[in-house]
Amino acid sequence: MGLFSFDAAAAAAHRLFLAGGPFLTALMRLITTSGNAGAVFLALSLVLLIPRHTRRRGLLMLLSLAVSALLANVLLKNVFARERPFADPLSPFYTYWREAESLAASGFSFPSGHTAAAIVVTSRRSIAWTAFFLPLVMGLSRVCFGVHYASDVLAAIPVGLLGCMATLPLHAAACRLAFFSPLPPREALRQNVRQRMRTKAA
Repeated sequence: MGLFSFDAAAAAAHRLFLAGGPFLTALMRLITTSGNAGAVFLALSLVLLIPRHTRRRGLLMLLSLAVSALLANVLLKNVFARERPFADPLSPFYTYWREAESLAASGFSFPSGHTAAAIVVTSRRSIAWTAFFLPLVMGLSRVCFGVHYASDVLAAIPVGLLGCMATLPLHAAACRLAFFSPLPPREALRQNVRQRMRTKAA
């Protein structure tokens, strides 16, 4: 099966999604619009920066979102310059898009920035299969509404993971700052002193 056939088969399956009725459509619309401009994910990362015990997680998410956005939206979209599925009014993808409420989307299509951002939000240092639930639902919503090809969504997965891995050195360096310590400042200072004393004794 060629790439076009794969994308066409995945897009045609959106009729199963439409058969779910208004509730499912509204739910999927809420999911897909939550990734617009990464606003919800960005807000979540900023909220995580407030409690001391989640600051490192918030920092990793914030850095990873920035890098994955640069990779997906600035670099790869402009390199491949793939038009949106609905760009050609004579294609079946345009028909699917119209059937699915003609959701607005701008810019190029490949890869899916929404899916890459969802990968970043759910990623951890140790990958769990449950981490792919949000990216799967996000990617599915983009295909069902006809604003992305299925291959755009699949390509976004390694982009999101690469964005996470590329920020690890910077994240590790930033975590040495007292602000990102999970311990209160005085306790962090005591622990640092004890660690130095153990190093000298060794």
